[in-house]
Amino acid sequence: MTPAAGRIHSLDAVRALAMMLGIFLHTALPYTLPGFPWPVFDQSRSLALTVVLFVIHAFRMPAFFLVAGFFGRILHDRLGLRAFVRHRARRILLPLIAFWILLFPLIRFAWAWSYVHAVSGARPVGFAQAFAYAFDRHLLPAALGFAHLWFLYYLLIVYAAFLLFRAFVLRFSDSDRTLRAKIDAQIRSLVGSPMELPALVVPTALLLVPMRSWGIDSPDASLIPQLRSVLLYTAFFSYGWLLARQPALIDSYRLRWRRYPIIAAVALVPQLALLYLVTRAGVVAPPWLRIVFFANYALVGWSLTLAMLALSARFFAEPNRFVRYAADASYWMYLVHLPLVLLVGFGLAQLALPWPVELGLAHLLVLPALLLSYHLLVRSTWVGVLLNGRRQPRP
Repeated sequence: MTPAAGRIHSLDAVRALAMMLGIFLHTALPYTLPGFPWPVFDQSRSLALTVVLFVIHAFRMPAFFLVAGFFGRILHDRLGLRAFVRHRARRILLPLIAFWILLFPLIRFAWAWSYVHAVSGARPVGFAQAFAYAFDRHLLPAALGFAHLWFLYYLLIVYAAFLLFRAFVLRFSDSDRTLRAKIDAQIRSLVGSPMELPALVVPTALLLVPMRSWGIDSPDASLIPQLRSVLLYTAFFSYGWLLARQPALIDSYRLRWRRYPIIAAVALVPQLALLYLVTRAGVVAPPWLRIVFFANYALVGWSLTLAMLALSARFFAEPNRFVRYAADASYWMYLVHLPLVLLVGFGLAQLALPWPVELGLAHLLVLPALLLSYHLLVRSTWVGVLLNGRRQPRP
């Protein structure tokens, strides 16, 4: 489906899944093995769940930024630069500022409440003690970031960096549009070819090597942009933008929907072995092992990202009311979920139940509350206009 013909429904599904996986990831973190910077940890933990979250983290945000690049190009082409900037300011910058002001104190308090209880053991902890810890003037600057809203902050940075670079190239290197035609031809020949993944994986691996963790860094604890994260997400955004210049290429992924999940499954086997090697206690990974780790990690990330794209194109290409509702609801749900997830996780940790039971209960408590709040407070109100551009009629 071309942009002129309407929405590309399969990419709505990718965007919704990326947001919902984020909620699942944060809800599941208390039940993973130690190593994640999270204030709630349960007595019942799972190696299998830790691996699942490691895999999700390899492709969730890359897929989001690819889709953002795709839709960004369509929107820019339809509105022009100035209207595009105003539109993104309303839909990205304004929600970032508003929800950060609203949620940051709640997240800090929920984080501190869980942490203070964890370190105090059986000793009772009051609200005043947790509040003092959360907003201590010496500790506050150390984690003064956008928390889970960092992706909006980085999306704005990627928009700016990409559009500035694009304007420079168009002015000085492509005044006759021949460069764009050549790039379009290269992308057409690349999609679905044997060289597609190598061409994507090699530069991505080079961008991943400077990461400070064994995976993609989460730049959520600082207001200062991390260049390594900006460059990585700009790469995925750029590929989405280039695909949007030829939307029919989405159909090429639909025809190959079996290929990318198989490649991802095969690549995961050595990736888990590499993860074991680099995370053994007391072992410092040599530089060559770091390069091998991130080369394969880039293959896992790209194959899973393209698998999401291909599977969505295969199964969700037609209009679907459920998918459209989920795409609209997922934005709000992801924006507001974190304080609730932290407090629910802390409460369930006191029950000392097996982790599958607690994880199931957490989702039974969190997801209906988020969906209900969207349906009653957002979908047919001005908040829905702010987030999704339209006010849906009340049923």
